Amino acid sequence: MAGEWIIKKLTEQGGKDSQYSDVLFGTVTSDNPIEVLVGNNMPLPNSLINTGRFNKSRKVEIDGSESTILERLNKGDRVALLRGHGGQSFYILDKV
Repeated sequence: MAGEWIIKKLTEQGGKDSQYSDVLFGTVTSDNPIEVLVGNNMPLPNSLINTGRFNKSRKVEIDGSESTILERLNKGDRVALLRGHGGQSFYILDKV
């Protein structure tokens, strides 16, 4: 049965729930380089953070003309992060 196969695949990897991806919320404590404090006691250094679309220029077309957009993260911004498997990488999803 398909349902049994899915359950088997989900449980095969083993480990604890805390070892899988999670959505976390934090506060930017430094904007150059980017550092984020998750909760009250978990500082994330820049080396573990992927800023996604933030702090990178990108070109967009608006009404036929090209513009450059730069969305910055600033100290004090609240962010949602996706914690990668094992907690060794964090991806900033968006400001909240």
